[in-house]
Amino acid sequence: MAHQSKLITLPTAAQHLLLTLVPDFYDLGALILTHRSFYHIFYENKQTLLTTVARNLLGSLFDEAILLARAQERCYGLGDPKKKGFSSNRILLLVNNDYILRSLEGVSFALLKSDERFDTSEADSLAQFAKQPYTRQATPPESLRFLSSGYKFWRYALLSEKGRTPYLKKLQPSELFELNHFVNGISNLIYAMRGVAQESDHDLDFISGVLSSGPENILNLWDAKQRGAPEFEMELDSAGCLSEEGFWTYPYMEAAEELNKIDKIAKTWLEPILDGENEKMHKILADHDINT
Repeated sequence: MAHQSKLITLPTAAQHLLLTLVPDFYDLGALILTHRSFYHIFYENKQTLLTTVARNLLGSLFDEAILLARAQERCYGLGDPKKKGFSSNRILLLVNNDYILRSLEGVSFALLKSDERFDTSEADSLAQFAKQPYTRQATPPESLRFLSSGYKFWRYALLSEKGRTPYLKKLQPSELFELNHFVNGISNLIYAMRGVAQESDHDLDFISGVLSSGPENILNLWDAKQRGAPEFEMELDSAGCLSEEGFWTYPYMEAAEELNKIDKIAKTWLEPILDGENEKMHKILADHDINT
């Protein structure tokens, strides 16, 4: 209580500044409940403070996060996507989406940075990973590229079939290749949940279906697998039957067609989310005078 009394004796401007420094919406809510002075300052400056805290939470991913939240509002009828500011629904979407993509990052980087413990081309290795998963730390730039691609892919998953290729064609070449690497990592996670390696067109169609269910459902499936939930197999099979053929592959190939005529890109297995390969990709694109 002594700490609270000292806090509320701060000048109003200092209390306002303190509200702008909280890192997330949970801490903002906790702080404005400590005393009515914080509560009043918040409600007098509500949208400005909500925007500031959202930027504190999301950093340079803020714009991507807002675009996804608006796309979800439009797709699911959760609010007016054209409306500026932060409704309670939009805040919930931002927080939930951030949690889901960061959770996927934690497990996916072990699949993207595979080592001698595990081989993505071997069914037994993938099944073992699903039983005893481990994580590998992304560097800050790798994490940023993964999460940015995750937001882009999530928006892609909300589009109708006719909107997918035009969406990908609007991306910069570097963004397109990073997005494809994100999809490869998530696809490996789905293979791990199935306990199979890629062997047939049927497998690709199944992976395509699960991918089309979106990041939230993929994380829910992974969590169900880890819990040994009895409904896991049924839910995985149901997700695998969702999509038309080539949900990701066909639009990506069409969007990347011109770029893949560059010999070094066509003949090199680029993994552009990862630091070294991202640097290589940018050099190849720069050498061919392609805007990155």
